[in-house]
Amino acid sequence: QFQELLGRDFVEEFRRQGLLGVNPWLIQNDANKRVRIRRLGPLLAARRIRMKSDCPSTRLLVHQLQEFPIGDHDDGPDALEMAIRLAEELLAGAYDDGLGNRLPV
Repeated sequence: QFQELLGRDFVEEFRRQGLLGVNPWLIQNDANKRVRIRRLGPLLAARRIRMKSDCPSTRLLVHQLQEFPIGDHDDGPDALEMAIRLAEELLAGAYDDGLGNRLPV
């Protein structure tokens, strides 16, 4: 998986920049990418996702979201879905902290 290939590079860069204790998270993508991206629909329709205005990256992401699923690129929507899913899992405390889940999040 692509994440596993880049994980070490990210850890090395974090250390180089002095960001000790910062580690990348591995996201399991068991569901089809299109299905995962479609789950963003209700959040977008309800305006539950806020983005930085007047930003080239935001414009690119919005364009990819508008063109989905027939557009040539869907990396932005895919990354957005994974980021939201990770945030939901972390906020719900649904991750292994290595302590046997004995400490509240």
